[in-house]
Order: sequence, then C-alpha cells, then structure tokens
Amino acid sequence: MSQVDNKSKNVGLSVSLERTDSGSYRLVVDDVESMTGVGASLWKSVGLYTTSPEYSKDELVETGLSDDQLKEIGFSIMIRLLALNGLIK
Repeated sequence: MSQVDNKSKNVGLSVSLERTDSGSYRLVVDDVESMTGVGASLWKSVGLYTTSPEYSKDELVETGLSDDQLKEIGFSIMIRLLALNGLIK
C-alpha cells in the first residue's frame, strides 16, 4: 500500500447536481477541505471549481450524456484533484 501525504488526505472535491430556475440541471464541482484531518468525514467547501452546461432531465436520464461529455467531466475532475494535491500546476 502506498503512502499518501497529509495534504492529499485533507483536500478533495464535492460533486453535486443542481436544479436551475429554468428546470434544467447542471453539475457543480466545489473544492473542499477536511475539517477533521486524517480519516476525515467532515468536509467544508472552500470555493467553486466549476459548473457544467445546463442539461435537461431527458439528457441526463433518458438519453444519457455522450461518451465525450462523460470523458470531459472525468478529465476535469482528475485534473483538479491532481492540482489540489500539488501533483501538477
């Protein structure tokens, strides 16, 4: 098992689905940090990282997002996690 430094254990991302006033939805990604340190279970938001374009319920549930859209979301999340943990600038 590899060791992870304390910074890595204290920062992360919160991903949520937000309903907009128009009735569509968007993905919201916030930077979060641990409130309790190692083995953290309590997190607080420290800032908005990004929001996605708005999607209709049909786009999310019935037809689903395209492979390219899903890849873009996953890529964005991985890049941000690497940056938060000081692995890239």
